[in-house]
Amino acid sequence: MSLSLWPWATLAVVALLFQATEGQRPPSTFRGGTNVVLVDATVVGRDGRDVEDLGASDFEILDDGTPVPLISVRRISGWDRNGAQELLPIRTAADEEREAARDDVRLVGIFLDEYHIGRFEPLKVVPALVDFVRALPPADLVAIYFPGLSARDIRYTRDREAAIRTIRTFQGRQGIYVPAKYPFEEQHMRHPVDIERVRMQVTVSSIIGAVVHLDTLKEGRKTLLVVSQRLDDVIEMSRAANQSNVAVYTIDPQGLGMSANRAAQDWLRVLAEETGGRAFVDTNNIRGGLSQVLDDFGGYYLLGYVSPRANDGRFHVITARVKRPQVVVHARKGYWALTPAQAAQVAAEPAVVPKPVQDALATLADAMRPDRAEPGASAPAASVRDASVLGTPTITAMGTADGDRARLAFTRTERIVVRAAVEADSSVEISARLLSRLGQTLTVLPVSRRGRSCEVTLALGGLGPGDYVIELSAQKDRVEVSRFAAFRVLR
Repeated sequence: MSLSLWPWATLAVVALLFQATEGQRPPSTFRGGTNVVLVDATVVGRDGRDVEDLGASDFEILDDGTPVPLISVRRISGWDRNGAQELLPIRTAADEEREAARDDVRLVGIFLDEYHIGRFEPLKVVPALVDFVRALPPADLVAIYFPGLSARDIRYTRDREAAIRTIRTFQGRQGIYVPAKYPFEEQHMRHPVDIERVRMQVTVSSIIGAVVHLDTLKEGRKTLLVVSQRLDDVIEMSRAANQSNVAVYTIDPQGLGMSANRAAQDWLRVLAEETGGRAFVDTNNIRGGLSQVLDDFGGYYLLGYVSPRANDGRFHVITARVKRPQVVVHARKGYWALTPAQAAQVAAEPAVVPKPVQDALATLADAMRPDRAEPGASAPAASVRDASVLGTPTITAMGTADGDRARLAFTRTERIVVRAAVEADSSVEISARLLSRLGQTLTVLPVSRRGRSCEVTLALGGLGPGDYVIELSAQKDRVEVSRFAAFRVLR
């Protein structure tokens, strides 16, 4: 019975978790042409406060026991609010990717392991998590994960209240099997003897999926809070987290002296310590622990060195030390070197997005700022020379009343019309293409002419959420003029 349960009950779940992340996962350790290893180090003094005045000469880094010279030391602080007014809302995957890549933005994932939390334990941790989310620096992004949910359906956001509403749905379901919350749990009920084993498999796979999701969004430090009373296979989770530069903080909400499983608490400690995080177990001060998390990623040192190791695909141990006495360093314990195939992929020439596409997307991003009114066109004005042949395109929804301003964001149930002025000359040939945000051609679009204008109609039902660009081209006397307009498809 137990052998048949995995493929039928959980294989589809795990496939779903990794479908949107594992296939497009970039190499985790190195970026660029040299094998640079980045180490995020939190340094605290005897009083528990951050040590903020360290320089390169204060640090010592060992790679598999061999001292290596640092090529960069940078103090990162997440509490600078000066740029808060420039922050953009997260509406699409493109927004998430762009904002997550910023140096002043930290990613914080919160994994709520409802399968391994007692019924009443969320009451002890939810208020502290709510305060934690509200205390995050304004630039930082947060996401909430649950076992069995696909990372592709989870988006990092700056909407603190939306994240808090999700946290407040947290329920402890340890030992509770009915009613089923997710469709795949119906399969679990057919094999009651193995439910707990399968639930652990789902939890471990979901945590690794969250780690991979974080890795696809950012190269630098990422933080994952895991709220659970018990985890198995922490070695695999630790390996994934170290490979992805994710610091895992584990939280057991049971409280001081309430756990009957000391081994489970020890494994939670191992997962945290091996990834540069902290474990908050056997304690009633969860709120104080989360305050330490804020201190850790609110300010840390980003250390860089060139790996002396070959691209062997193996794990190499990192030891981070500070020469100053009576300080404690928290940093990840190692990294996975690239394989030869990954190294070749990194060295490959990156795709170049055409500048007109970049300009159109930049105009779209600027228009989506919360303090900007919605403009009437999504592309820069045409030059005087081009305007006589092909004017600036505008995008409107089908059925928009005359006089309404053009929009830039649409739902998938809408149809849009792209219009542009065009020279009233039958020899002018007009064509149109739908492009991805990377400038790749997705499809050729039919164009209709009406006197001194042309238009393209496009139904959005077949497009996924994200940013797109429409290219209109006019050709006359072997001279081609192209204009670009960007728009956004919402969920």
